[in-house]
Amino acid sequence: MEPHDGDLSMSGLRNPLLSVVTITKDDCSGLRRTVESVAAQSSSNMEQVEIDGGSKDGTLRYLASLDPSYSFRFASEPDRGIFDAMNKGVRQSKGELVVFLNGGDSFACQHVVQFVTDDWEQNRWEWAYGDINFCVGGLPRESVSRRPFDRKKLYRGTSWVPHQATFMRRSLLESLGPFRLEFGEAADQGLIVGASIRAMPRELPRVIANFELGGAHSRMRLWSREYYYHLMSEHYDVKVGGTTLTDWSFTAAAIAYRVSRRQASKVKRFALAGGRSFIAA
Repeated sequence: MEPHDGDLSMSGLRNPLLSVVTITKDDCSGLRRTVESVAAQSSSNMEQVEIDGGSKDGTLRYLASLDPSYSFRFASEPDRGIFDAMNKGVRQSKGELVVFLNGGDSFACQHVVQFVTDDWEQNRWEWAYGDINFCVGGLPRESVSRRPFDRKKLYRGTSWVPHQATFMRRSLLESLGPFRLEFGEAADQGLIVGASIRAMPRELPRVIANFELGGAHSRMRLWSREYYYHLMSEHYDVKVGGTTLTDWSFTAAAIAYRVSRRQASKVKRFALAGGRSFIAA
């Protein structure tokens, strides 16, 4: 399949080639869920690039056994973390549009690719995003929407955009450069901050992806999250109050607020577990 060529859709429009970049390590069952959801798409005008971090659990045997009807290729080697692996996937991909659907995550239904590529043909956006389902073991638990888009909240770290439901034009992705590893587990939001400076997103009014809980974001420490957002603010010059001092002040206040909320939550759980008499005393 040659880049940027594709079949005519039902609407008579020519769809772009979509690259689905997937990374994984030692999660063969989660990867199966991801691959099966891509293979089930009603549009085959796509490719999947799978980057494995050197799995030892049978993932490579599974990948080698695949023979899908669409373009599929994989590579396996050690990396410096998930965003280093995602950068490798971008370099190996060829699509006009790119989405990052990592191992364990999946498309919400079989028509997602057709819907997104049709919408791009009609609106020619630079980037777009939709809603996600939070899942445990592949089963949806809660639908989450981050619409309407609020750029100021994104810059301050009080809102976020799900990368699993975000599609970017290759030209925009390449102009922004790779995921910046110094932003740690928040590097995906760093890329989205950069994209939002270039163009406002197209908001897709539907659930796009199923996101498996327990990823890198869930392991991020409170202080490190706020610190990464401060680095983003400095890098993209979107500092709160316009100065480094005011941005640091906001960062410190945000850390204190999140710590206090966590402590309050611990006290509440303790009380519900039987510590009421202690607290009352």
